Amino acid sequence: TVCAGKEFRLPVDSTSRIVTFTPDSEGPRRVLLEKTTVKDPRFEWTRDKTLVLKEVTLSDQGLYANKLSVGFTYETVHLIVSECIKPYRKNYGETFEHSIPENGSVLEFSPRGARPEAMPVVLWNRTNHGTSDTGRGRLLRGGKAWVAERVTQADQGNYTVKDDDGNVLSRSTLSVRGEQRQSKIFFFFFFTTWIPSMLIIMFCPLFIYIFLTYSYVLYFPFILLAFVGYSFNITRFTKESLNLPLFLPVHHAHLIFTPSRISDESSLGPFDPKPPRGPIQLLREGQITDHDLGYRGIISVIRNGSIHEVVITRLTSHHDGLYEIRDGNGNIVSSTYLHMIEKKATWRALFKSISVPSVCNEVPEHPCISPVSNHVFERRLIEKYIAENGTDPMNGQPLSEEQLVDIKVTHPIRPKAPSATSIPAILKSLQDEWDAVMLHSFTLRQQLQTTRQELSHALYQHDAACRVIARLNKEVTAAREALATLKPQAGLVAPQAVPASQPAAAGAGGEPMEISEQVGMTPEIIQKLQDKATILTTERKKRGKTVPEELVRAEDLSKYRQVASHAGLHSASVPGILSLDVCPSDTNKVLTGGADKNVVVFDKNEEQIVATLKGHAKKVTSVIYHPSQSVVFSASPDATIRVWSVTGGNCVQVVRAHEASVTGLSLHATGDYLLSSSEDQYWAFSDIQTGRVLTKVTDESAGCALTCAQFHPDGLIFGTGTADSQIKIWDLKERTNVANFPGHSGPVTSIAFSENGYYLATGAQDSSVKLWDLRKLKNFKTITLDNNYEVKSLVFDQSGTYLAVGGSDIRVYICKQWSEVLNFTDHTGLVTGVAFGENAKFLTSAGMDRSLRFYSL
Repeated sequence: TVCAGKEFRLPVDSTSRIVTFTPDSEGPRRVLLEKTTVKDPRFEWTRDKTLVLKEVTLSDQGLYANKLSVGFTYETVHLIVSECIKPYRKNYGETFEHSIPENGSVLEFSPRGARPEAMPVVLWNRTNHGTSDTGRGRLLRGGKAWVAERVTQADQGNYTVKDDDGNVLSRSTLSVRGEQRQSKIFFFFFFTTWIPSMLIIMFCPLFIYIFLTYSYVLYFPFILLAFVGYSFNITRFTKESLNLPLFLPVHHAHLIFTPSRISDESSLGPFDPKPPRGPIQLLREGQITDHDLGYRGIISVIRNGSIHEVVITRLTSHHDGLYEIRDGNGNIVSSTYLHMIEKKATWRALFKSISVPSVCNEVPEHPCISPVSNHVFERRLIEKYIAENGTDPMNGQPLSEEQLVDIKVTHPIRPKAPSATSIPAILKSLQDEWDAVMLHSFTLRQQLQTTRQELSHALYQHDAACRVIARLNKEVTAAREALATLKPQAGLVAPQAVPASQPAAAGAGGEPMEISEQVGMTPEIIQKLQDKATILTTERKKRGKTVPEELVRAEDLSKYRQVASHAGLHSASVPGILSLDVCPSDTNKVLTGGADKNVVVFDKNEEQIVATLKGHAKKVTSVIYHPSQSVVFSASPDATIRVWSVTGGNCVQVVRAHEASVTGLSLHATGDYLLSSSEDQYWAFSDIQTGRVLTKVTDESAGCALTCAQFHPDGLIFGTGTADSQIKIWDLKERTNVANFPGHSGPVTSIAFSENGYYLATGAQDSSVKLWDLRKLKNFKTITLDNNYEVKSLVFDQSGTYLAVGGSDIRVYICKQWSEVLNFTDHTGLVTGVAFGENAKFLTSAGMDRSLRFYSL
């Protein structure tokens, strides 16, 4: 486990090793080190044979594997990246310094006790200083540290440093210990009032009496407030415990107790120790003193977390008074006034002290008389007592509510409780006022902080809205200019007939026409399909079972090796080639579709790109090369099918036949119609000459997405694969499902018909390839591949003699025997497409490693 932003070192024993990395999140496995060559620029190779990553982020979490050059893995290391929190502890008034990494952009602060949903405060922003809290802290050390001077309890909380992408680089928390206030107030009042008063006393004897009478009352609260750092008012029942936090190192602490009650000495014997009448020192430099025997055995010093506490147990009324904690210089760190309450033996005595006017001297609001004891009670209290006990609280005799006699009196006026009649009462009043002011100040600071956060959020939203408005205004202006340019040209373009051998022309302004309405299967179209199927069947019967003489034999095919590899066809920022096809009329022309949204036409002989076709909004998953025209087709998860002109290098038509991702594409043998499948559960049959959808059908009983589609060589039937592991055979003319092939245990990824029309090969995410006999409608062969093998592409050669499988590697089988004759593992990623050249004279493949490879003798 490594903290985010720290260094990670991976020892590599030998220079003949290969280090790979597989992230925990979704993403491909990649090579970090091959022998001594570092493949990832973020890593460094040191002389002590160690792979070093200077700053670890959450994206580096995963499995690091050391492999031999032959592919054997001999060591794996699983890296876990943790957002470690570093604690800081400062005394009140000290300086707090927080380090800023080189790639740090934002420092955020969350106060202690803030709600989880509250937005943090931005203390510093490298890119936008306007959002920073410039009133607190500043950047020093050449931008490597953020410093806050004279910290207080308001600075306690969590500090987080993030980079430009919002990734957390470091976390820390700050705790501030209690302050020790100096006696500035005392000296101020001493020099401004007490000294002048003494001068007056010397000359005015009458002032002596007034000064001695009131000066103590007037100045004592200020003297006490001058030294007190923390002040508490605590009420305890007898036999309970009192905990006093020290707020400073234990060996500097002194505890002094001043009792507020004078104990009764009448019950003491002549030799009993007299109770104290003045202050008592209970703790001296962290050690308990034994001068007062009343505290022996009930006082102790304990550690509670990060601070020490003095614990006094079994409290009595003698412990009522003022407890002061002072430091070595005599400054008061905290002052605690303890008020003791004795627990009564029974509820009856408590009720008597509250309800009986003669005892508590309270005026009842609804008085009533008990005829049993002749005492006056508050009606609501006596009724509650009768309901619980059924007796009179004074003599215990039976009493009911019906026996009570109400007393008719005018509305009583309760006397105001006396206050400020003693120094403790004055101090309590001042303390209450101070607490109220501090609470109000804290509430105002919280409201201010919330308002500032809301304002910051509103400014961010306003800035984003201004950017969107500016972009929309720019687009509107561009659209108006384009419209103004097109209007004068609209009357100059004469209508031209679209040739039968070319797709429909593009719309005005060079933009392709988007057509999605359904036209229907006319009798002329059905007859055209039937005539083509008859011709193909007749040609197949003439060929019989003879194999072309030019076809490469199996023994020669087994000698194929990689002869070329091209990795620059598609963008390196979004790596991966997802689809592949070869031009049937000129097998030197290879067509690829990539994750970078581009379609590329490549010349094998010239070893150069013929055309790069751009227009899809998402990755390209299916491509087809027209057998007789310089036209290619592509499909994408952006729910569109595009028709491209290779010579013009532009999109001439967009067909929107689906509402979701297009997953499969197949060209009819006539070369005039396209079959497509989609995740919207529909398959569509479209005319590429007009760009119109002829029919669109779904199996409502299945209710499952289609994953692939392929025409039978005759063109009257076709197959589709589904996400629920079914293969469905459809009659194109009737648009009905005529057969189903269950058997796979995962979503179907690829299907392929043999040229003879008898065999169907299917692959799925169950690491198997199944062969089906279309005459008997059953599975006659299952090729079980390695565990976790992923099948991505299946293809027969033009003669139907060989079957190629692409996925985790490349395998070629000879039909009828179904034995493996080739196995290539040159790709470093998944193989997504394979194709045969004319008469199997070469084999080509593409994969997620962004490479296009060719194999032959």
